[in-house]
Amino acid sequence: MHIAPLELPADTVLRLPGSKSHANRALVLAALGARAGRRVLIEGAPPADDVRLMVRNLGRLGYRARWQGTGPNATVAVDGLHARPGAEEVELDCGLAGTTLRFLCAVAALTPGRFVLTGDARMRERPSGPLVAALRALGARVEDRHGFPPIRIEGGALRGGEVRVGAALSSQFASALALVGAALPGGLRVQLDGRPASLPYLELTCATLRAFGVAAQLDGPWLTVAEGLGDAPASVAVEADWSAAGPWLTLARLTGSRIAMPGLDPASAQGDRALPGLLDALDAPGDLALDLRDLPDQAMNLAVRAVFRGGATRLSGLANLRLKECDRLAATVAGLRAAGIAADETADGFVVHGGRPRHARLDTLGDHRMAIAWAVLGASGAGATIDHPGCVAKSYPWFFDDLAALRSSPRCIALCGMRGAGKSALATALGAALGLPVIDTDRAFEAERGPLDAFVRAHGWPAFRAVEERIVAAALQPGRVVALGGGALEAAATRARLGERALVVWVREDAGTLIARLQHGDRPSLTGAPPDVEVPAVLARREPIFAAAADLALAPGTDLAARVAAVRAWLQARPLPHRPRRMPS
Repeated sequence: MHIAPLELPADTVLRLPGSKSHANRALVLAALGARAGRRVLIEGAPPADDVRLMVRNLGRLGYRARWQGTGPNATVAVDGLHARPGAEEVELDCGLAGTTLRFLCAVAALTPGRFVLTGDARMRERPSGPLVAALRALGARVEDRHGFPPIRIEGGALRGGEVRVGAALSSQFASALALVGAALPGGLRVQLDGRPASLPYLELTCATLRAFGVAAQLDGPWLTVAEGLGDAPASVAVEADWSAAGPWLTLARLTGSRIAMPGLDPASAQGDRALPGLLDALDAPGDLALDLRDLPDQAMNLAVRAVFRGGATRLSGLANLRLKECDRLAATVAGLRAAGIAADETADGFVVHGGRPRHARLDTLGDHRMAIAWAVLGASGAGATIDHPGCVAKSYPWFFDDLAALRSSPRCIALCGMRGAGKSALATALGAALGLPVIDTDRAFEAERGPLDAFVRAHGWPAFRAVEERIVAAALQPGRVVALGGGALEAAATRARLGERALVVWVREDAGTLIARLQHGDRPSLTGAPPDVEVPAVLARREPIFAAAADLALAPGTDLAARVAAVRAWLQARPLPHRPRRMPS
């Protein structure tokens, strides 16, 4: 798949998939809670491979779990254990879904029957030993292949109490135990051996347990789950996925795009909610070191951001990335080097040296996180060719459709400046160069209310500004070049709208040129004074307003072709050098 550079900043709204981490936890708890006759709807479950494998294998375990609807975020109805497996061993194929396999190990140990949990070749290389050891300590009859899948379980014999589990390789081991803890006599206390990888995922596990009426607490090295699934909710709304937001947050920073993602909860237990703060840190120049142990899934996106900054960026706390769908540390460094970027592996991460990437052929190695990161790199830089892009189905099946949506909705470009600065001419030329429609708000005013000078004489400047403010608000839409009237920015509401909806270019011109142009024009006077008196006074008042609003200021005295070239070069710079703005979702 060829990924072309994003030529213009985008302005669009994306519907993110639900969090597969949240969905899989809710599915397990719904299945266990429904054993007591509680039917639960999991709303907004993403049709990602990991979640589909969870639903399918819960069914093979004997739990009734059915998809309702076919949309991007459908509903799964979970009715609980409806059929005990027979005497034959049941295979639970978990593909590449590590979370699914590990959670289902604990569920299978609790469920009567004989099961074998397996997956793709890479899944069979991912460790299971710490979880298997903990399940054995709780009385489970379970064996694996020297610490790796396939895992054979004779289920139905699992007791509560205390257990110790190695957590340094993956927090999923502890989460798997915690999710079945409430179904065990006396509940469960899990002692975490080693600092957990991806600690926030344990917090997400506790939050999901509490949503199902289970008392759960993470306190230092202990994760405590009380006995008894409480009154399970009739429905659970799966949160929008902060992991899926990562590529768009990164791309927005690099390209000056405005990408709204409704449904993201800034107070979520998902660890990746911390990404905006790390992107803030990467805005600073010079060498920088970041510990990413609590959000390793964003390491590749942050590496792409690091490509476009000055200095060396050291990302650490990522040793467990070697055990994912591929060795993500080695894959990231190899891909960056292929794109002409200096990068080096470390024991627990990598170092990225800023530069300008070149077009490269990049292999995803079948890893969805790598495919998404390489797409962001290609769209932000010189383009890329990505091998095996279909692996995004694991977490974000319509990712490339969303990337295409960005290209079809460019961000509004608004031109501000004094009367006579040349905004209208530049808007026309820029619109032609970029293939975008042009709106001149003064011309729009005249089309609605007649000539400016006649309106001002009849109604006054305040009435003109009120109408102008409404016209500007309607004009500031994605995919347009908008030439603003000279005084439009004096309205606070207009300045606020510009900050939210547009990239603002200040068309500067010196007072002498402005005076000469206005002396031969038919624009109404603002003050009643002649242009040689009025222009310096108005310029002194408005220049600070233009400077505060502008993302780009064009030099005075340049011709039209140079101005168009300057704006186009600025739009294609990476990262786009404009004032960062927090855009509401």
